[in-house]
Amino acid sequence: MSGQTTLEPAAEPSRPAARASARRRAPLLAALAVAAVVVIGLVAYALFGTAEPRVAGITYVFPQAVITTVKPAGEVCQAARVPAGTGAVELLSPTPSKAVSVRLRPRVAGGVAAATRSAAVRPGVGGATLVTLDKTLRRDEEADVCVRTSGGPLPLYGDLSNNGMSIDGRPVKGSLCLTFYREGKETAFDMIPVVAARIGRLRGAFGGSWRAAASAVLLLGALVLAATLLIKGGGSKRRRVLVALYAVGTLNALAWSLFTPALQIPDEPAHLAYVQDLVEKGQPPQPIGSSLSPELNVVVDSVNVTHVNFRRDARPPWFASDDAVAAARLATKPSRKNLAWYLPVADYPPAYYAAMAPVYRAVTAEGGSTLDAITPMRAVSALLAGFAVLGVFLFLLELFPERRYLALAIALICAYQPLFTFISGGVNPDALLIPIGVAMFWLFARAFRRGLSVRLAIGLGLLLSGALLTKVAALGFVPGWLAGVALLLWRERARGRRGTLAHGAAAVLPAALPLLAYGALNAGPWHRPVLPTGLTGGGGEAAPVVAQAPAHQVSSFAVYLYEYLFPRFGQMTDFFHSSWTPKDLWVPAWLGKFGWADYGFSNGVNRGALIVYAVIALAAIVGLVRLVRERRGQWAPIAVAALLGIGLIVAIAKAGYPLRAAGNYIFEQGRYYMPLLPLFALAIALAARNLRPRAGHAIVVLLVLVSIAHLGGALALTVKRYYTFSSYIEQENAVAAQR
Repeated sequence: MSGQTTLEPAAEPSRPAARASARRRAPLLAALAVAAVVVIGLVAYALFGTAEPRVAGITYVFPQAVITTVKPAGEVCQAARVPAGTGAVELLSPTPSKAVSVRLRPRVAGGVAAATRSAAVRPGVGGATLVTLDKTLRRDEEADVCVRTSGGPLPLYGDLSNNGMSIDGRPVKGSLCLTFYREGKETAFDMIPVVAARIGRLRGAFGGSWRAAASAVLLLGALVLAATLLIKGGGSKRRRVLVALYAVGTLNALAWSLFTPALQIPDEPAHLAYVQDLVEKGQPPQPIGSSLSPELNVVVDSVNVTHVNFRRDARPPWFASDDAVAAARLATKPSRKNLAWYLPVADYPPAYYAAMAPVYRAVTAEGGSTLDAITPMRAVSALLAGFAVLGVFLFLLELFPERRYLALAIALICAYQPLFTFISGGVNPDALLIPIGVAMFWLFARAFRRGLSVRLAIGLGLLLSGALLTKVAALGFVPGWLAGVALLLWRERARGRRGTLAHGAAAVLPAALPLLAYGALNAGPWHRPVLPTGLTGGGGEAAPVVAQAPAHQVSSFAVYLYEYLFPRFGQMTDFFHSSWTPKDLWVPAWLGKFGWADYGFSNGVNRGALIVYAVIALAAIVGLVRLVRERRGQWAPIAVAALLGIGLIVAIAKAGYPLRAAGNYIFEQGRYYMPLLPLFALAIALAARNLRPRAGHAIVVLLVLVSIAHLGGALALTVKRYYTFSSYIEQENAVAAQR
C-alpha cells in the first residue's frame, strides 16, 4: 500500500465466498462452542450447585471491638430491622457459647415475636454463635434482638460509634454486629428471586424484580447477535454488521445500567447535581460553595451511598420498607434547587450534562424525582456505548481493510470489556468521551487512507470541540490532533491538491468556534472562569482519600511518569506503593474495578490477565515492525493514534501527580483510559496478524469467548458485592484460607 495512493473500501464478499468462508470456520467455532459449554457448566455448578447458609441481612454494624458482655443474669438488646425470611441470628464473640438464648421483641404493634429454638458454635478464625429461631419471619420486622446467656459471660462484638443497644432495659452507647440468616440452606439458584427483588430496590418509579429479568434478556440478546456475527462474519452485509455491533455494545451497557444499584457508578451524585443545576438554575455550577440540593440529599441518604462506598461489608438497601421510607420522604417534594453549587464538578464542561438534561426535565415534568430519572438517564448513556464499538470496528477496517473478520471479532472483544460497558451504563461524562475519542481515532485513520476531504476535516474539528466540551482531560488529545491535521494537510499539499487552506479552516473552525462560544458564556451570563481552574481529568469529584504522603525523596512529574511503567530504583519517591505498576495498578484497573472502584477481580485473575496482556503486547510490537516494513507509507495513522493516546495519558497524569504527591491513592482509574479502546484493539490486531489468517481468526474468536466470560465474571462479582452477603465469620475463614 503506497503512501501516495488512496484505497477504496474493501469490496463486500460474494455470497458463495461468504458461505465457503463460514463452512471453513464451522469446525473451529463448533469446538470453541463445546469448550464454552463445558466451562459455563463448571462455573454454573460452582455458583449454583452448592448449598450454604444465605444471609438475609445485617445490622450494618461492623466488628470494631468487644463493646459489651452479656452476664448470666443480664440481657443485652439491639434495636434492628430484622428482614423477611430470617430464621436464625448470628452473634459475633471471641468466646462463642451454645448456652445462649435470643428473643425478638417487636417494637411496633402487630409485630411477630420469635425466640430461640437451638444454638450452635460456628467454627472459624473468629467466633460466632448461630441461634436458630422457633419461627421464620414472613415480613420485615422492627424489633429488639435480646440476648441472654445461661453459661459464663458472653462478650459481643460491635461498634461504639452507633446507637441502638440497651443493657437490662437501659439505653447505652453502641450497637451489636448481628447477621440474619434465611432458614436452612439454599443454593444460589434458590436465591435468584431474592436477588432479583434486591436489584429492584430504591429505583423509584422504575423499581422491581423486572430489572433482573430485563438484564438477563439484554445479555442473552447480545450473545445471540455476537454468535451470529462470528458465524456469518464477512458474509453479512455491511449495514447489518454495523447494526449488530452497535446492538451488542449497547445491550451490554443497558444491562449494567439496570443491574448496578443507584448511585453506585462513580460520582453519580456529583453528575446528577450538575444536571439539576442546568435544568433548575439554567446554567452549569460555579466554583462557589459545595452542597447538594435537598432532594438529592434525600436520594443519597436513602440509597446509603456514603455507608456502602469503600466498605466491602456494607450493602445497599434490600428491603421493601426502605423503598417505602424513601418514597415517603420524596413525596414531601424537597427542593431540587441547590442553594449553593456542587464544587467538585464546577470545572466540568456542559456537553454531556446538556444531553442528559432533556431526560431529567421530562421525568420531573411528569412529577417524578431525581431517583426516578436515574434509570432513563443511564439508558441514554448506554446508547452511546454502541457507537464506541462501531468506531473500533471502522478504525481497524481502515487500517486493515483486507482483514474484515479480524476487525469484527476484535470489536466484539471491546463490546464485552466490562469496565467500558459498566461506566457506559451510568450517569457519567466518560460515557460520552469514550465514543468521541474512539471516533477521533477512526476519522484520522480514514483521512490518512482516503485523503482529507472537507467533510472529514469538519468531522475532526467537531470531535475535538465535542471532547473538550465533555471533559477537561480531553486537552490531552490536542497535541495529537494538531499533529495529525498538520500531517494530513502536508500530505495533501505534497500531492499537489488544491484547497489545503480550506481544509485547514474546515478542521480548525469547528474545533474553535464552540469553544469560543463556551468561553463567552462562562465570562458572561454564567459568571464562571473562562478557563478551568485545574486539569481534574475526572478525578476531582470525589474527596481525596489520603493515606500517608510519599516520603520526600527524588520527586518530580518525570519520576511519577516513569513509575507509570517501570519499577522505581534508588531514592525515587514511592508514588504508587507498588513494586511494578502494570502488575499492581494498570492491569487490575483495566481488567475491572467496579462500583466506586472498591471491588474487582482476585489477584489470581489479575496475574493471569497480566500474562495474556504481556503476550499480546510483545506480539503487537513484532506485528508493528512487520507492518511498517510492509507498508512504509502507512506509518502516519498509527503514529497519530499513538500521539493521541500519549497525550491523554499525560493529561490524566498531570491531574494525578499532585494528588498522589499529597497521598491520595484512589485517583487512577481504568475508566479514564477507555477512550483509548482503539489502541487496545490495534494491539490485538497487530498481534493476530503475525499468524496465518485462520490461526489469527481462531485466536481472536477465543479472545471473544474469554471476553464474554470476563463480563460474566464482572456481573457475578457485582451480585456478590451488592445483593448477597457472606457473614463476617465466613469472610475471615476465606481470608485465612488464602493465607
